[in-house]
Amino acid sequence: MQKFNSLLYQSLAEERNKLEIQAERAAALHSDIMKLYHEIHEEADDLDVREAALKAKETQLIQEELKIVKAEIDAVVQEFEKQLRNSSPDDFNLLLKKSESAITSIVQAHQSPGDFPVDRTASSSYMPQIGERVLIKADGNGAAVSTPPSRRQGQRMKRLKNLRSLSQTMKDDEVSYGPAVQTSKNTVDLRGMRLEEATLHVNMAINARGSKSVLFIIHGMGTGVLKERVLELLRNHPRIAKFEQESPMNYGCTVAYIK
Repeated sequence: MQKFNSLLYQSLAEERNKLEIQAERAAALHSDIMKLYHEIHEEADDLDVREAALKAKETQLIQEELKIVKAEIDAVVQEFEKQLRNSSPDDFNLLLKKSESAITSIVQAHQSPGDFPVDRTASSSYMPQIGERVLIKADGNGAAVSTPPSRRQGQRMKRLKNLRSLSQTMKDDEVSYGPAVQTSKNTVDLRGMRLEEATLHVNMAINARGSKSVLFIIHGMGTGVLKERVLELLRNHPRIAKFEQESPMNYGCTVAYIK
């Protein structure tokens, strides 16, 4: 009996030792798992911190870039107003063109390549057919081809090589411009400005807009002088494809479509 008890005790002791070894291994494994968990968690936190820092740095760089652009444009505007006060009215157009050119150069110097793509649709090979209506883009009027081109007429047709079919042009315009939705970024408010100041702001806004975009110009009703100046500028600006009243009930806002 004593021998049996001794064997039983020895067996229980061995079982206890095995359980203790397994418990130690489990504790070590748990420790390794928790250590790995904390490392991953710290790495994730560090990644979030680095991402936030990178975004903050990018935002700071953009803000600094905008401050530089604004300062350069403000300097051009101040110089324009200074020269305008000391010049005759005959010099207005020349001063305006110089200021526009300077502002355009500033915008182009600070923009990424391809920000303002220019549509250069190849149309030099187009030959109008008899009876077809074409659009003369210089004045926006339509014309019909009534007779076959002679040699002399062919020379004239060569000079007018940018003619396009009227139906195709209208179709392209419909596709190119989506719904005209007004936002703070595509709106310029001229109310309360002098004619010279308003002209400069409109030209700046047009030059800053991308191809196939729209620009909302708020000129108000008032005496109508400011509105007439805006419409005259839009009619003669090379980047304006067309313009129209914002809505039948809103006479104080004009929508310009950029080429």
